[in-house]
Amino acid sequence: MRWLLASLLCAAVAAPAGPAAARVHERGTGDDGERSVTVKSFSTFEADDARFHLGKDEIVISHLNDPYEEIRITSDRRMYLDDEEIPLTPPQQDLVGEFYQISYEIRAEAKGIAKEGITLGLKGAKLGLQAVGAAMKMLFTEYDEEQFDRDMEIEAEKLEAHGEQIEKRAKHLEDMVEQWEELGRQMKSEIGPLRNMEWL
Repeated sequence: MRWLLASLLCAAVAAPAGPAAARVHERGTGDDGERSVTVKSFSTFEADDARFHLGKDEIVISHLNDPYEEIRITSDRRMYLDDEEIPLTPPQQDLVGEFYQISYEIRAEAKGIAKEGITLGLKGAKLGLQAVGAAMKMLFTEYDEEQFDRDMEIEAEKLEAHGEQIEKRAKHLEDMVEQWEELGRQMKSEIGPLRNMEWL
């Protein structure tokens, strides 16, 4: 259930390093017991036979093996199948609009969490350097082991508090992903042309 969350976080972490794809596996789905997800960029990922792309003002969902079978969801709550608009009832429009909005909210939140994680990692590395410097300080000054332990504990507590904040954000993001998946299931169930798309 959490494959999208894992994918987005991997994408956010990998983004500064360049265009290399990140691959994630989620057990419990698919014929082989795993769901394969490949993150191409922070805006594009592939899940089994489907490709999801979040553009500036539309979401494009396409079949990997049939590029001509494509679903587009626009910011004005419209849905297109192969460039032909699917007539939607007002409740269906609301459903499509919710799916569109939460998709972008998830991406933004995942990116924010990943950046926080990177910041936390840098702070951890800095603490390591501080520890080395403090150890050297003990050799040449009156700075003693008790002061060293106290200072390191204070800095470690700051890192722990930062980590707890990230965990809370990640839990909130997990709830958002579950809502996103439920909205996707509802769309497939309630919008006729989507019902027979086994790849979706």
